[in-house]
Amino acid sequence: MDEEHAHRTPAPAGPATRRRLVTFLGVGRYEKTRYNFHEDDDGYETHFVAEALARHFQPEQVVVIATEPAFALHGAHLDKVLAARQIQVFHEILPDGQSPGEQWVQFDKLRAALDAGAELDEIILDITHGFRAQPFMAAAVLAWTRATTEKLLPVRVVYGAFADRESPSEPRPAPEILKNTRIWMLPAFVELLDWSRALQMLLEAGRAGPVAEQARRIGREARKGWANEGRHGESPVLEQLGKALGSFGEQLETIQAPAILGPDGSASVVLRWLQQAKGDTARLLPPLAPMLDRLEAMLRPLAVKDLQRNGDKALVALTLLYTRLGRYPEAITVCREAWLNRYCEAEARWPGPGFSSQGRQEGRNRWYREDRWGSQRVGDIRNTLDHAGFRSSLPRNPVQLVKDVVEELEQGGSPQPSMGQSKDIFLNISNHPSSSWAPQQLDAARRIAPEVRDLTFPHVDPLLDETSIGAMAGDILAKVPQRTGACMVQGEFTLTWNVVKGLQERGIPCYAATTRRKVRLEGGRKISEFQFVRFRRFASGH
Repeated sequence: MDEEHAHRTPAPAGPATRRRLVTFLGVGRYEKTRYNFHEDDDGYETHFVAEALARHFQPEQVVVIATEPAFALHGAHLDKVLAARQIQVFHEILPDGQSPGEQWVQFDKLRAALDAGAELDEIILDITHGFRAQPFMAAAVLAWTRATTEKLLPVRVVYGAFADRESPSEPRPAPEILKNTRIWMLPAFVELLDWSRALQMLLEAGRAGPVAEQARRIGREARKGWANEGRHGESPVLEQLGKALGSFGEQLETIQAPAILGPDGSASVVLRWLQQAKGDTARLLPPLAPMLDRLEAMLRPLAVKDLQRNGDKALVALTLLYTRLGRYPEAITVCREAWLNRYCEAEARWPGPGFSSQGRQEGRNRWYREDRWGSQRVGDIRNTLDHAGFRSSLPRNPVQLVKDVVEELEQGGSPQPSMGQSKDIFLNISNHPSSSWAPQQLDAARRIAPEVRDLTFPHVDPLLDETSIGAMAGDILAKVPQRTGACMVQGEFTLTWNVVKGLQERGIPCYAATTRRKVRLEGGRKISEFQFVRFRRFASGH
């Protein structure tokens, strides 16, 4: 057979698949050999593994990577045989890589070769003739592109295992006898890259989407193979594990704590499928076992058997998980619910049959009554993060505050006022500055909190709608000092209601000043005077 003979080895897919072959060229002596993929195929007779791969995979492009000496020695011959097949050939000349600068040039050249963009469907990476550290650099670049590319393109890594004799003791075969050279497919390498990246995203950031998709894809392929081979043994379950991971990830990202925790929660479901999938994992990707053990350790504290008895521990564990993942808004949100559970009766702790919304509101009110400063601190941190900092009243870094509060939750204590501050401010939110108050009113305010401060109640346009009023209330609440222990709120009725409601949610009691009107005549005119009588507290819940 000559080099142009058409062998019966089939290409792996139709011509519609757009491929790029990335191959290395060295300075070695390339003898003619027969490259084959299976023992029973005729293979491809050629001096160059690149030609065998081009004939088998039928790529649109071939990128040849080599040093200048390698191109000088073999480049013209390889270009000729590839051009005969009407394939676009591109050269990437690499430096030797002896210095860090040359190594970064190698990196850039390889990155460009492995960056397929939107015009290709697949890349074939041939490492057969990689010179010195070139295959290692190619592996590093491939790992980098898999970690930084939004859309992962299928990549096949191949190696032509050429040997001029079976063992050193065998004589070299006669020139007219062609040696068979097996082309090894190395799918595990890319699979490991993608799995490790996806699992790291779950373990380090709580993003389960990529690993769920990987498990579903590998599971589908394993199930098809199992069916094609006669359905021997148990059916692979990686696909079901992928579905369970997808549900868990969605609930983790949307803070659905009751759906995550407990014997029927998504964490427990993932753990059950992890146990059943260990056989598939050991067979298909054995190096993943340690990372799956880490995943199991992460989920185990969330999978309690009885929510009523151990649910609070699971809720604390979920808070700690969010904190470790750097997901601080989620951490403080779950932290608040964990603290609230301590003040609720059993029927108000977990959604489900018999859940009492009224009971949860009563637990919230009890928390505010019994631990006003702690509930206010947790609420302030949560509001700052939930409102993207637009309602911040915190004295320092909210990340550290979240960590402090979570640590107090874990230790079973009560959240303490930030920075050791006492709540010693009586805040006057009105259009009547405290400098104009009668001594009796100032004395009454200072008996509630010793330091009186003013915050001007704004003018309210009568045409504003409810949404605008709510926004104005948020602006006022954002200006409330951290040390505020009580407020007098007087002004336009609907804005007053919104401000009082927001303050009471922080555990800050609110008051209105009551007065007695006195009328006197002066020069034929009626003069009204208002004399302060007392501060009347707004009822809780208004």
